[in-house]
Order: sequence, then structure tokens, then C-alpha cells
Amino acid sequence: MDNSYLSREIRKSDDEQGDTSVKTGSVLVSGKITEYKPEYTFDNFVVGGSNKTAYTASRTVAQDPGGSGFNPLFLHGDPGLGKTHLLYAITGEISAHHPDYNIIYVKGEDFTNELVEALALKTPVSFREKYRKADVLLVDDVQFIAGKNTIQEEFFHTFDALYEAGKQIVVSSDRPPKDIKQLETRLRSRFEAGFMSDISTPDLELRVAILKRKAAHLGIDVPNDVLMYLGENIKDNIRQIEGALKKMRALAFIQGEEINMSHAKIVVNDVLTNMANSITPAKILSYVAQKYNVPEEDIKSSRRTKDITAARHLTVYLIRNLLDMPFVSLGKFFNRDHTTMMSSTENVENMRKTSPEFDNMVSELIRQIKSGS
Repeated sequence: MDNSYLSREIRKSDDEQGDTSVKTGSVLVSGKITEYKPEYTFDNFVVGGSNKTAYTASRTVAQDPGGSGFNPLFLHGDPGLGKTHLLYAITGEISAHHPDYNIIYVKGEDFTNELVEALALKTPVSFREKYRKADVLLVDDVQFIAGKNTIQEEFFHTFDALYEAGKQIVVSSDRPPKDIKQLETRLRSRFEAGFMSDISTPDLELRVAILKRKAAHLGIDVPNDVLMYLGENIKDNIRQIEGALKKMRALAFIQGEEINMSHAKIVVNDVLTNMANSITPAKILSYVAQKYNVPEEDIKSSRRTKDITAARHLTVYLIRNLLDMPFVSLGKFFNRDHTTMMSSTENVENMRKTSPEFDNMVSELIRQIKSGS
């Protein structure tokens, strides 16, 4: 195993690359984090009601890793709402104040791939030594390890070894532990025994504040009415905000004008159009499969276990409502009679009326599908 997964800013010199052990004062960053951004700090994280608790807990951990009482720290929320920013900020602040600490920041997918490679190369001891020598372990998208028994087994023992040694653990996920299907009970209990904080969709005031901060960072002068218009229409994914600002800047430059409302309307229309056009039956199927943690092919199969049947009914309902697909076409997609499709739709409609929790889950899933988050 080489060190190709280290970010360019912090990787070791070439003559050190043969040694995969964690050295004193090192920061290892997973390869799936395509661009480590040390400029993502606490100072430039815009705080509001939807993220204040997560921000405060993250800053407390960074100031006293392992001793703050927030161990493990579990952050959860939809993609694009700031979880990665906070993990970067924790990494940067601990590294600055504790240069002797060994810090590992890894994606759940990369942890999985590294372990698979270590087992294939018969080097599991080196893998364990690397992770269990960490002073701080940050794991992004931990939900990826769910359902993978060998990976969860290794992660559990790594978690316990670090926790018992008083080392800081920070974990992020797109959902709380109780909603991660096929997550081992003992791992779920470990996560829930720590401090959990969600990051929810920012309200209008926070979205406008983020727009102002992003515009200032990009050196763009944007009128307040334009910022307000963008904030009212780009709601679900903060990452879309920066893209919208950059596109407005490009339009204004090409037209030789100052940024104005016409540019904002073009950008917002493009964002909303792209979101609408990107919704397909296959995409809906993928989202539901991930939500229920069942294979897509099982949803379209004739299998009738409880989870698969529930996922199938919801997929039918969402395709029908989001794409207005006729029941006959739906039947062809699932290789079933159109009356079965009608029954599935009615089943979900009734459940939404009688179960507020289920209704909230469906509403949230629809929002995620529409936003692409």
C-alpha cells in the first residue's frame, strides 16, 4: 500500500513514501477527498440556527480533542450542508495547535477499500497499526460501511481501541445511526453513546448570509436584492450556491455588465431546470434502494420480504407522483400489471395520511431527489 491517498498539501516527501505507518505529527487524508481545503476553517463557517449546535460541538472538540466530553462526535445531515467543512476545520485546528498529533481523515469508502487491499496483500497488521496509532480519527460518510460485516468488525475494534485510549473520534453521515440500515447494533450503540448533532437545511436568513460570505470570498459584488432572490430559490444544497455565484460572474463578464437580477433569474432557472430534468425512474429507484438499504434489482424483482415490498411500493409512488408516469408504463417498468401499480400507490398514500413519521420521511426523500442531494 502506497501513500497515494495523501493530499498534495500534506503528503510526505518521496523518500518517505514506502512507509505506510503513521508518523508523529502526520495528517493522512483519504483519496476520495479529491481536494483537501485547509481554508475551510471555523472562522469562515457561517453559523445559524440549523448548524449552530454542530458548529459549537465541533469547535469544542478541536480545542480539546479527546477531553471535551464530545467523544465520539457524530454529525449527520444531507450532503452539501457543511459536514465536510466542519471536519476540515477540526482537522486544521487540531493540527495547528497539536503538531505532534497523528490525525487520520478518511472516507468510509476508503476505509473499506484499504482494508480489502490489506487483506488481499496479507498486511492487516499494518492496516491496524496505522489506524490505532491515530490521536484523532475523522470518518466521513460512515454509512458506507453498513452491511459489510468484515469492515464493521474491524472498524468496531479500531473504534474501541481509540476510545479506550482517550483518543478523539469524529464521524459524519447523511443520516442518524438509527436510520442506517444494516449497521451493527454495537456500532450504533457506540455512536449514540457519544454526542450527536444534525445539520438541517438552512433558513432564508442563513442562506443569504452564506451567499454574502461566498460572494466576498470570490471577490464578487452582488446587490442585496439579487442575493435575496438567490436565497429564496436555492434552498437545499449549499454547494449550489457557489456554483450559482460563479455562473453569474461569468454571465456578467461575457455581457460586460455588473451582476444584476437578470443574471440571477437565468442562473436560478438553470438550477431548477437541471434538477427537474435529472429526475428519472432509475434515479428514484436508486434513492429508494439506498434509503431502505436493499439492492435495486430486488425492488424490481418478485421478492416479497417486508423491506423489499415497502421499497417497491414507495418507488412506484414516487415515480408516479414526480414524473406523472401512467400506470401502464409503470407496470412495464416493474414487469407487473398496472392494477398492482395502482395498489402500491394507494398503499403509500394511506400510510402518509396515517403515519406522520412516514409522511416526513417521504417528504424528505422527495426533497433529496429534487435537489440531487
